[in-house]
Amino acid sequence: MKDFSEDCVLVVLASEHYDESDYIRDYNKFLEAVK
Repeated sequence: MKDFSEDCVLVVLASEHYDESDYIRDYNKFLEAVK
């Protein structure tokens, strides 16, 4: 996130903790997963 004003407040709500391993970062792996 970038280009916020100095007095900006950012609120993020999520139902679960972020887990890096839950995300596919490689497009070819994504293509395999959606077959």
